[in-house]
Amino acid sequence: MITLSQRDKRWSQIFIPGTKRTIGQIGCYITDLSMLSDYFGEYMPPNEIIKHLKFTPDGRVYLSSIDFKKFKLTKRGYGNNWIEIVDALLGSPKTAAMIQVNGNHWCVVTNKVLKTLIVADPWIGLRVPNYKKITGYSLFHSK
Repeated sequence: MITLSQRDKRWSQIFIPGTKRTIGQIGCYITDLSMLSDYFGEYMPPNEIIKHLKFTPDGRVYLSSIDFKKFKLTKRGYGNNWIEIVDALLGSPKTAAMIQVNGNHWCVVTNKVLKTLIVADPWIGLRVPNYKKITGYSLFHSK
């Protein structure tokens, strides 16, 4: 899976449909979905993926709009359900997880090392250990 940054100059200044906010400002979930599109074999950059989603007036993705050719959202959970998040790393058919940290930022879980999740953080565009408080998660499955 590729690692992307929401602040990449190729898409950071693009406005999220129906809002006055850009991908660079609040597009972590959008950028995560772009990374997952690569993981599931139908890569679309963030500036393309927004064309397939619906948004609230404040720029949040309507979860019901996350349904692509090769993957879909299967669960939105709240809090830190370590078991479900880690199980998504091992799932069959192909599965993936995103975690919500500190209440409003989203990262893609890429690995687990001991008791630490390794995440692709779209703010910095790198894979790093997650030391932030997990406040929610989204699970995805291949079709």
